Amino acid sequence: STLQCLAHTPAIVEYFLQDYSDDINAENPLGMQGQLAIAFGDLLRKLWSSGQGTVAPRSFKAKLSRFAPQFSGYNQHDSQEMLAFLLDGLHEDLNKVKRKPYIEAKDSDSRPDDEVAEELWKYHKARNDSVIVDVCQGQYKSTLVCPDCGKISITFDPFMYLTLPLPSSRTRSMTVAVFYGDGSRLWTPYTVTVPKDGCIRDLSTALGTACCLNDDECLLLAEIYQHKVYKYFKEPLDSLSGIKNNDHIVAYRFNKMHIGSGKAILEILHAEQRKYILGRQLFGTPLVTYIDEEPHSLTDIDTIISRLLSPLHRVHENGHVPDVADEITGSLSPRDTETEGDAAVGDRKLSTEDD
Repeated sequence: STLQCLAHTPAIVEYFLQDYSDDINAENPLGMQGQLAIAFGDLLRKLWSSGQGTVAPRSFKAKLSRFAPQFSGYNQHDSQEMLAFLLDGLHEDLNKVKRKPYIEAKDSDSRPDDEVAEELWKYHKARNDSVIVDVCQGQYKSTLVCPDCGKISITFDPFMYLTLPLPSSRTRSMTVAVFYGDGSRLWTPYTVTVPKDGCIRDLSTALGTACCLNDDECLLLAEIYQHKVYKYFKEPLDSLSGIKNNDHIVAYRFNKMHIGSGKAILEILHAEQRKYILGRQLFGTPLVTYIDEEPHSLTDIDTIISRLLSPLHRVHENGHVPDVADEITGSLSPRDTETEGDAAVGDRKLSTEDD
């Protein structure tokens, strides 16, 4: 990427396509005897010469690695470090100043900034004069204030490159599948944008807007781990920072009248019997609904489960009702499993509202 940028900088390309041999400073102890500049110039000539389909910069890389062994080999390297070394090396190889004079900089003495800047730049050019200075260097202003006497000193220092921090995003995207607690519809995934330093309420609000949540409805957020509900997010002010990008977060949609005091959470886990494996294996995402805390018969529970699973059943042309495993997030194909009818999805967990 460094070579591509420099190879498409017009002033740099124009200079190296011309005869620059008189500018090579082979005597500069800070340079590479002009070898780096010559290798770079040859590379640019190959890149911009007609009839060249592809160019492999092997000779330039070999020359670069000779003076900077850290760039040897074919591993990935930091482009900014390579750019810094290359620009410094090209400048020293092409510095027209053979003997650098000693110049003592003067104080600003309340003079106008443009006058001080021009003077200091002239001093800098008296010791450093190359195409790299002309194209790639500039000045930045530094102001120092003495805390004792209050005297202000202003200087203009040359720079080749500035390292600036990239602005970090203040938001994050989260994809959450919304399940219907009454079994009325299939689950739907939604991708929402929330503040990085936000809370559960921010995520719930964003999801509510995305899924057109009604005023009489609410969402229950949960984290799924190993196909079980690991935790519920019931505190709206809990931070989202605890939720990692690879965490499996889902939301369950309920009517407010079906939750609250006297209600218990019923979790329906999906399990299947695989060939050659002892015991049932969990798969998919649990379904969650609220039921009354009063005792329920197994028939009542099965009725509730059937209602929640009803959107998942698809009748094939031959009238066969496939296993629900192919309809649930993260599930397996029925071709790979051996089920035992409804019992394959019949593992149940009953917990109270306060669990």
